[in-house]
Parts: sequence; structure tokens; C-alpha cells
Amino acid sequence: MRTRTKTETQLLSLIIRYGPLTASELARISGYSRSWVWKTLQRLSKEGVVNLEKRGGTLIVRPSTASYKKLLRIGILRASEYPYVIPFAKRLKNYYHEVEIIVYDEAFKLAYDIALGRLHLGFAPAISHLIVHRVSGGLTYIMGGGSKGGAGIIEGREGSGHMTTMASTMELCSEVMRLEPPRVYARTGDAIITGVLEGRARYGVVWEPYLYLAQRRGLRVNECGLPFCCLLAGNIGMAGEHERVSRLLSQAMDEARRRLRDPLLAESYSNLIGIDKNIVAETMTRYEFLAEPPVNELKSLLNSMRSVAFPDWILREAIL
Repeated sequence: MRTRTKTETQLLSLIIRYGPLTASELARISGYSRSWVWKTLQRLSKEGVVNLEKRGGTLIVRPSTASYKKLLRIGILRASEYPYVIPFAKRLKNYYHEVEIIVYDEAFKLAYDIALGRLHLGFAPAISHLIVHRVSGGLTYIMGGGSKGGAGIIEGREGSGHMTTMASTMELCSEVMRLEPPRVYARTGDAIITGVLEGRARYGVVWEPYLYLAQRRGLRVNECGLPFCCLLAGNIGMAGEHERVSRLLSQAMDEARRRLRDPLLAESYSNLIGIDKNIVAETMTRYEFLAEPPVNELKSLLNSMRSVAFPDWILREAIL
């Protein structure tokens, strides 16, 4: 395959992130000239990594299902649970040339971006993947294992109800532990800690490193004890890569287990997720790694996951 240039990779990244879009829009957001964008699109189209469609006098650009061969995008959440993503990405580069890791704060958005093709692979809560697989008509599939542990309930001194993140392992914990209503949603772990400290909720459900940070701020902490958390899913275009990706993830997990006390791994991972390396080093050891999806455990919690996907109040909230 022809060696790609840095600017071609940048352009493809924009197409994957924002497509479908027009060639003119692509030139505007990339800052490159229309003539250069047009010539580059022709090359990328011949390689099969983008699709071009003319509508009248407008050229519509979208990533192809094979775009991962040129630039593979992986999504992770801002959490301590994926130190194996560093060796995983290095292994993937041996097959997919360029690998880009994107950090998210919202689990459901990450899972949905896989269905939209904005990510090729992503680690997110199992329940997020299952919901998106259903509503997208099978545009995503769970392709590998992930992590378990690292989730817990924080308790404040005032307020009522609990705060959590939507369609996530945290909300599943809320359901399994039958936390007192009302249930209030937040987008980040920091927002949940702040809400509990300010008395806007009595309880909050968070993950590491936010569990550790909440404890440092004087909040009582109890573990959720769920048998799984985040798993690896991929866009349907990656289905043919399943065996390879699963094997590389298992190898990366083996390496991460050996290096859990390695300060270089903690530093690399902390730089990626934007959290202090000392906090990451302290909390990434609180997760266990799962080489395969825990099918039996998923089955055992299916009823609770249905309650999270369709809570009692859904009609009241969804109908104007």
C-alpha cells in the first residue's frame, strides 16, 4: 500500500469524525485549499477508504467501511481501566498503519459514535453497546473483553436520590443496588462528586479514578461489585477483523498485567486521559482485565439492563 502522508491522515480523520460532508466543508474545516482537497480525495477514493458521491454540482464525502485500513480510531472513556490500550494501539499499528485514540467523557456517545462510523473500535459499558446495537439495527458488535471492577457508590451527608451517568455501568449499579430515587443524570465523574458534595443528591455512582478522588474528599465509598464494566465493540465494517483484534487485545492485556506497577505505563496512560499520573498509578490496579466477553454474567443481569434501557418513567419523560 502507498505510504500515506501526515496531511492525508489528518484529512481522513476529519472525514471519519464529521462525515458525510461536502468537499467544500472539508476544505473549510481542514484549512487546505479546495484543489488540494479534491486531489487528495481522488487518491483516497482509489484506495477505497472514502466514498465520493456527486449530487448535482456538490461532492459528498463519507468514510468507507474500510477506512480503518488507513486510519483506525479507538474510543475510550476517561477512566483508569484501560492501561492496556497503550500496548493494544502499538500492536494494531502493525496492521492498520495509523491508530488514533479518542478520549470521551460520555459512555453512550462513545458507543453511538461506533455505530455512526466515527470510531472503528471503542471501549464502553456493555449495556451501552447492547442498546446501540439494538437501536442501530446491528451496526455495532461486541468484539472482545475489557475490564471489571473500579465502580462504586459514594455517599454524602445531605440531599436525597442519586446521581449517575445514563445508559452506563454506573446506572446499572444504581438499578442493581436499588438506590433511592429520584435518579439524576450527569455527564462526568467530577459533576457527580460535586453534586453529592453540594447536597443535590445523597448518593453518586462513579468509577475510578473518581471513586478515589471522592474518598479523598471525605465521602463514604462502597463498591458496586458488578462482574463486568466496559467491553470492546467495533463498527460492523470491522466484523471481518474480529479474530485479529480480539487476539491483539488479549496480548495487550497480558502485557499490561505484567506492567501494572510500571511508572512508564502509568505516565503514558495518564498523559492520554489527562489525569495526574500518581492518581492513575494508584487506581488502575483496581480493575481486572477480561480477555473475553463475560456472556454468562451478562445473561444474569439482563433484566436489570432492561430496566436501565426502559425505566418506569420513560413515557413521562419521552412524550411532550
